[in-house]
Amino acid sequence: MRHLMCVCLLIPLLWLPVSAQQEIMPTSPQGYIKSGAGLQMWRQERVMTNPLMQLSIPVEMVIPLSSTLNIYSSFSFGRTDYTALINRRQFTNPEHTEYVFSPKQEKWNLSGLSDFYVQGNMLMWDSRLLCIAGLGLPVGKTKLNYMENIISNYLYNNIFQFQMPVYGQGFFAKAGAFLSYPLMENLVLGGGLSYHLRGEYVPLHNYLINDTLLHNYDKKFDPGDEFCVHMGLDVRLMDDMKWMLDGIVTYFQRDIVDGEEMYQSGTRLTLNTGLFYRYDEQYVWLLMNYRQKNKNRYLQAIQFQEEAYNTNRPELDLNLIWKAFAIVGGGIHILVDGRFYGENEAGQAKTHVLGGGFGGEYRFSYSTTMEFYLKYLAGSREQGNIKLNVEGMDISVKMKYEF
Repeated sequence: MRHLMCVCLLIPLLWLPVSAQQEIMPTSPQGYIKSGAGLQMWRQERVMTNPLMQLSIPVEMVIPLSSTLNIYSSFSFGRTDYTALINRRQFTNPEHTEYVFSPKQEKWNLSGLSDFYVQGNMLMWDSRLLCIAGLGLPVGKTKLNYMENIISNYLYNNIFQFQMPVYGQGFFAKAGAFLSYPLMENLVLGGGLSYHLRGEYVPLHNYLINDTLLHNYDKKFDPGDEFCVHMGLDVRLMDDMKWMLDGIVTYFQRDIVDGEEMYQSGTRLTLNTGLFYRYDEQYVWLLMNYRQKNKNRYLQAIQFQEEAYNTNRPELDLNLIWKAFAIVGGGIHILVDGRFYGENEAGQAKTHVLGGGFGGEYRFSYSTTMEFYLKYLAGSREQGNIKLNVEGMDISVKMKYEF
């Protein structure tokens, strides 16, 4: 109960692996190194008729320096492949004055390292105050070509939840402090502040405008810094049941393109909540993540103006993790995953997918554990009378060595 903010910080991270091998963050975690491979495949009717496939190899490590201080680091290698159907111009005379468009399949890929991230976590004041400081080193792939940029736009779609939605994002620094205070025996209130500093980088090397490929585009992009306000509750309902609520309000500064302020993202509200229930050697964990942004602002003529219609839409993710079977050295989990993204004011189509699968963990020895999951999801993207089918698969296997 005293380590509320550790739990609150953990909840948003669970939306990535959703295997939930750890029930709660341990108060004195051992050091470990974890790595493996994940394969994700998604396709959407009419838009991505061929599957968009990503293979990712993440590596993460925790090094405890003392009982109150540890270092966390992570990076990934990924490769994304897509076979695109393109209408290319085919000239019909030697003078290249007449042409027709003919469909052609082209194999595109985007591969490389992600940025390397390292963070220090320190508990103080009888483990009620958590201070963090982190750095993102810009070793990930940037300066994308035209085909790589198209792939990255697909990866960035939240409904797919790719393990590597972006590769390189420039220099990044993060600092924050989070305080928890017990209001009564079964109720803890927490709050904190964090600041995210983002450096500039070159996202594109060439770009297509009006059927003309612009080489050496190389315009610098400086994303706006972020300031976050965190609030959280940790309530023990019974000896074997716990409820957690975490709210985050994020304020964004203006993005700068080639030295000129161009865009400012709307303020984002994020709500994470989880209900944990243990019985015998099994447990059930319900998780919910809700996100909504206010209207964006962008440069129009010589001044910033708020967009007429909110182009951001509400996003709701729901997860059920049920450790249904306990076995010697581990357990088998039943997983249910739902993603429901609403229509925005500008009329962007609503999308929802629902599915699930199974996962689990098995301890081979005192220090070595295997974690895995497999999920299949299907749904639709709807706008008016148009309904396009969406489906995907997510597989992950990781080995964890504790020291």
